[in-house]
This record gives sequence, structure tokens and C-alpha cells, in this order.
Amino acid sequence: MKRYFLALFATFDDYAAIQNDFNPFLKGRWEAEEKLHATLYFFGDRFTEEVLLEMCKGVDFTIDFSEIVGIELFKDGRILCARSENSSLQRLHDELAALFGAPRHLFIPHITLMRIKKRVDAAALYTCMQSYENRVLGGFENGVSLVESTLLPSGAQYRIVKRFM
Repeated sequence: MKRYFLALFATFDDYAAIQNDFNPFLKGRWEAEEKLHATLYFFGDRFTEEVLLEMCKGVDFTIDFSEIVGIELFKDGRILCARSENSSLQRLHDELAALFGAPRHLFIPHITLMRIKKRVDAAALYTCMQSYENRVLGGFENGVSLVESTLLPSGAQYRIVKRFM
């Protein structure tokens, strides 16, 4: 099954160090570094690639530079993620919601780092997260990408359809 989403791909200064710092406290599956991204808008399988490319032609994909800062838990503590705060991301998300007929909602930009299966030491985990509070970890690559995701038993496989600059 092919699914589509718009993404900002992330670059981390030292992803291996983050993994090393959190590995003693968590068990789960780390995302591959080349797949790290913030999803701006998830379409799923509601539209074809051709329809998405046509509809995105008029979108202003200009966003302000965004740093990736801090690490936290997301989705009821099942995801370890890095975050970014940038009002231009909310503006773009709102424009896409209007274009694709979806209700407006608060957009929480985040980059999934790990899908957590088990917390080994919760107290140490929170201490480690506090040490990352307000720490600049990286930034986003230039351009928004339309990505095709194909679900396989080994995990999602991504193909960049188009990069909007």
C-alpha cells in the first residue's frame, strides 16, 4: 500500500550520541537517520501522486529556518521525539489543511526518533531528557518533500516524489 505525506527532512549534529545517551533507559526501534523527518501533512492513500503534485503547485512552501531543540515523549510516552517550534510551519500546515479540505488543528512539529517498547529506568530517562532541554540538536534540510511511503514487513520504505523549494 502506497501512502503519501509532505515532510521536512531533518539533519542531526550527532544522532549516534543521542542513541547512546538514551539506549540504557529505553528499549525499542530507532528510526534510521536518513528517514528522520517532521511530517507537515499526512495524506495517506486518499490521493494519487498525480493529484497531489497538481494540488501542491500553488502552495507557498517557504518556511523560516527551524532548529531542532530538545527531546521529549509523544503519543502517551510511546514515542521518543525531538521537537521544533516555528510559526511558519503552523501557517503552512493550515494552508495545506484548507487546500485539502481538512479541519484546522494545532500542529506539533516533531521528529520521531524511537518507537518505544519498554522503559527500563523511567527516573534516569527523565533526567536524560532534562539534559537535552533547550539543546540545539540540528535543523531541517531546505525544501519540503512529497514522499511516497510503502509499508513492508521490514518497515516503511520512502521515495521522494518531489522536493518543493
